Amino acid sequence: MRLRISSREYQQRVDALRQMVKQSGLDLFLVSSFDSIYYLTGAGFEPLERPFFLLVRPASPPVLLVPKLDHEHMKKADAIHDENILTYWDYPAPEQQGWPHRLRELIGGDRPIGVEPTVRREITDQLQTYSLRTEPLIEALRLVKSPTEIEMVRRAARYTD
Repeated sequence: MRLRISSREYQQRVDALRQMVKQSGLDLFLVSSFDSIYYLTGAGFEPLERPFFLLVRPASPPVLLVPKLDHEHMKKADAIHDENILTYWDYPAPEQQGWPHRLRELIGGDRPIGVEPTVRREITDQLQTYSLRTEPLIEALRLVKSPTEIEMVRRAARYTD
């Protein structure tokens, strides 16, 4: 039997994060690490130097901002509706269409913004005008394993034994 995380579980993870964002008093939580985006959506990608972003607000559906090149591929992301997968132009981007501009456009005036402890400096440098707060929200989510995750760990342990 092939074990996999269901679409419903990915949605539950995103919903739990939205609740944590609300409880933390944040207007927005910006997810930018490969591991976290994969954990929340099930969509893998090869980021190289091009950043990917998942914007999570307490009261609205999450938005995924990806390079145009990866738009079709990222439609496999569970818990993200296709219309909420937005793009930016890769380097050299036309004026006002690169990731920094598109990200600021999507953030708008929301304050304060939560970011992961592992957020890259090039990203925080572009967001200096916002009130950023480092919050380990996804790390807290990952501490509690679902029944499927527990079975996956057990299976992996059997293989390694």
